[in-house]
Amino acid sequence: MIITMPSELRALNAYRSTIRAINLAFGGDLRTQSAAKLRLKTEMKKEQSRDHPEMNVEQRITLLNQIATYLTKNIVQGVKEEGKDRYVLRIHKGTELGDNKDIEKMKTTLRAGATTGSGCCGGSDTVNLKQMPKRKQPKAN
Repeated sequence: MIITMPSELRALNAYRSTIRAINLAFGGDLRTQSAAKLRLKTEMKKEQSRDHPEMNVEQRITLLNQIATYLTKNIVQGVKEEGKDRYVLRIHKGTELGDNKDIEKMKTTLRAGATTGSGCCGGSDTVNLKQMPKRKQPKAN
């Protein structure tokens, strides 16, 4: 016999998980944290989602869990170093880091799409990269 958690408890767990993800992703940026939490709270109180009115409760809970996962794994915050013109990324233990193999695979996919005319996003008006003229380098003074 499979015992499932009631929707109210699942919704509460998803809400808490999303709050934790917001705190992790936007830590130190109180304005963004507050805006995200306010939007989350507003959406949770509604019987029907403003952005997704077609979704039932279970679908909304699933979406909320996906949002929490996305915030945790894919959002990093750039913080400007004091007195310098550079930013430092706040990468945390939940951040999903890619490797060079993923980047090389993407380059290969993009090149293949450009030469076959199918494009990376299904577009048909792509340009063959091999036929593009090389950019002229600026002359040194």
